[in-house]
Amino acid sequence: MLVNALLMVTLGVTGMLGILVIYLWREAVRLRDAMRSVQVAVNAFGNDIAGLCQAGVCQDSRISDQGRQLQKLVERIEDLGHQDQAGRSFHAAIAAARRGADVQVLTEQCGITRDAAELLVRLHGSASG
Repeated sequence: MLVNALLMVTLGVTGMLGILVIYLWREAVRLRDAMRSVQVAVNAFGNDIAGLCQAGVCQDSRISDQGRQLQKLVERIEDLGHQDQAGRSFHAAIAAARRGADVQVLTEQCGITRDAAELLVRLHGSASG
């Protein structure tokens, strides 16, 4: 009887261990499948991040190029402003020469070179009209 009891306990424990092994095997299969799904998602996210980084680099390059173009435009506008100021100086010098100003007055008041002042006095001075 003791042997039968031990045999029954052994069979019961073995059966429970068998059921536990089957349950753990199913859980391992389920976890393996879940891990594969997660790995696929991680790979997809990695590709998305790589694409975003590449797009960011391209945008940074475009912004940098536009910054250089903008700087060139600013420099060009400044150059045009200086040319306009120089043009106004010559217009003022011509008007002064027509009113009879001499070379020294033109160089001091209008900021033009002596050679330019001499030419303006010859061309536009009161003696030429």
